[in-house]
Amino acid sequence: MDQSSTPREKIIGFLISFSLGAFLIEFLQGAYTAFGFFFYETEIKLSITLVSVTFSMFSLWKAIIDPILGYLLGKSSKVFQKWGKSFTWILLSILPWFACLLMFYNTPGWSVESQEGLIFLWLLFSMLAYGLFISIFSINYFGLIPVRFKEDAIRRSVQGYVGISSFLGMLLGALIPTFIISYGNIQSYGVMSLIIVGIAFIPAIGMIPGIYEPPNLRPKFKEARITQNESFWTMVKFSAKHKNYRILLLLSFTNQVIMSCVGGSLHYIVKYIYLEDIDISVFFYIGYFSGALIGSFAWVKIADKLQNTKLSYLLSGLCMLVCQIPMIFVKNYNYYIASILLFPFAFCFSGFWSTLRVPLSSDVLDELSADLGKRNDSTFIGIRSIFFQLAIVFQSLVFGVVHTITNFDKNVELQPVSAQNGIIFLFAAVPILLEIITFLIFWLRYDLTPERVQKVKHQL
Repeated sequence: MDQSSTPREKIIGFLISFSLGAFLIEFLQGAYTAFGFFFYETEIKLSITLVSVTFSMFSLWKAIIDPILGYLLGKSSKVFQKWGKSFTWILLSILPWFACLLMFYNTPGWSVESQEGLIFLWLLFSMLAYGLFISIFSINYFGLIPVRFKEDAIRRSVQGYVGISSFLGMLLGALIPTFIISYGNIQSYGVMSLIIVGIAFIPAIGMIPGIYEPPNLRPKFKEARITQNESFWTMVKFSAKHKNYRILLLLSFTNQVIMSCVGGSLHYIVKYIYLEDIDISVFFYIGYFSGALIGSFAWVKIADKLQNTKLSYLLSGLCMLVCQIPMIFVKNYNYYIASILLFPFAFCFSGFWSTLRVPLSSDVLDELSADLGKRNDSTFIGIRSIFFQLAIVFQSLVFGVVHTITNFDKNVELQPVSAQNGIIFLFAAVPILLEIITFLIFWLRYDLTPERVQKVKHQL
């Protein structure tokens, strides 16, 4: 298999266009995750049990359908010969995905006292449909990376562009709603979703040149049919035997939990620790995302110097751990200082996250492909998605349990000390514990060194 990238894959405009797909995912997810749990618990006032159960069911649903979708989407068909398999599925998923976000935030005017069951069903259906279409989009989008970008230097460039676009998408997806939403005004969330979806059409159109699959990258139907006859469970068993893939699954889980705990706690910090309005959250988003954006540039340069993906990941993880410790004492600072403390944490997290997402994941997928004798990235990405979803289940359950045992009361603004400590525990302590566990396992067990990575590329 040819490991060289074409001149097209090295053009800056092409890389920007391709990275808009990552921007789109994180832009919509930013608006979806930053306010979703908070919206249904504190605005709609659905019971914490139902909210936690629904978000957990959503993640379990994704954990079930993602690997199955990955396997099914990996199959070739004559239908995809004209435009390419991944390109076609990506385009088909966009409109229903957008529609599901609108449904999520535009709830009918049902009374939570008498029609709580209907609100629960509305929330559940909108989330399950949203999960289906974002899975179709993301599996096909990220499946393009190891196939399209084969050289280490190009993958590091993609890491930078995708990382910057992702964090910029998260920033705008979480920040724009703060200028539209008013606490206590349910209709403002619906207006916000309409504006977010309207903006989302811009990157959706802009990414088309980057994700388009030239004819030379599309497997011939007869060739694909011959090489894709392994069953789904055969692929599961095959991937489970690979130590580095198992470590990748663990990293995917812990990264998602860390990001969900920090991001999901911000509005609780603003409203219940600092007793401020939503406008104050802008300071936190600026601190967090400015650090992430600058870090995305910096960590590509650091990775180029180190020429070692494992070392880059360990260094960013260690720095992130050190920078997060002061966040445990967030009650002792005013919100200006707290938002500043998010800058170094996010700077380090951007390297931790983007290294995992592109070069590290691509190296592991290359190893699987070399051992299998062909590429089946959609299936392996789908299996990995199980652990992203288990992370969201974990985060939702932990939020529900901690809020319950610490006597968090959604109907009052001034929370007891136990509830405030519970919010901080979710914001800082849970991520720190997971970072320590992840760091040690990755350091001691992951063995894709630069020399072994090159050997795998030679096999491919």
